[in-house]
Amino acid sequence: MTEQDIRKKVYEGYSLKDQTAPPSLVTKFLVALFIPLSAYIIYEVFVFQEAIRVHWAILSIFLGWLFADFMSGLVHWFADNYLSKATPLIGKGLILPFRHHHVEPMSIVCHNFFETNANSVVLAVVAGLIPASLWLAYFGCPVYFMIFWQTVVSFVSITNQTHAWSHALSPPLIARILQKLRIIQPRERHALHHRLPHNNNYCITSGAMNWPLEKIGFFPALEKVIFYVTKVHPEHKRISDQAHLAGINL
Repeated sequence: MTEQDIRKKVYEGYSLKDQTAPPSLVTKFLVALFIPLSAYIIYEVFVFQEAIRVHWAILSIFLGWLFADFMSGLVHWFADNYLSKATPLIGKGLILPFRHHHVEPMSIVCHNFFETNANSVVLAVVAGLIPASLWLAYFGCPVYFMIFWQTVVSFVSITNQTHAWSHALSPPLIARILQKLRIIQPRERHALHHRLPHNNNYCITSGAMNWPLEKIGFFPALEKVIFYVTKVHPEHKRISDQAHLAGINL
């Protein structure tokens, strides 16, 4: 049994063949909201807020970039290891694509704009931009937090696109520049996650948080807590067990 055979066995039934429905009008509307809501927040921050100190603004952007990468890793880790495609609300839209991706990793570069980006942009709009815009309109907000938050939602919105570029054999020039600067994750870094049993390098926006999270054992610690409470092992343990039975050393 090869490594690919193990993937196909573990992820049997996780196919995207039935996931080809065009995006709904609601999805298109939410995606279309991203630019005007972002523009509103940026306008409010730079026009109506107090004078901005450049060093604090840069720090806010840097922390937002790191936090977006951390969130990408947290979601990726959870989708790879817990629940299933039958889970209501998030099964088909989140868990199924992530696990299918381990069987056919290069399929991500063949998706169109909406197939690649709709989920992450909708998440950024619904969970990030709409609440922030309403809060800003009615209550105001510290300027540096809004800079931080706009950076978070901006990077969250492009996470699936940066993920696709980390698989592309010839990504566009802008992607290659950003990868070289380590602003988004380069191909060789993300390739580490696609080795069995897929239990590391979960952060896929920039990959900057992978090293510190692995150094402190963040995800293994979460898995121990979840097992203690639920007695459920992460999915990568099932992959490791299958590899062991097949005589493959990981």
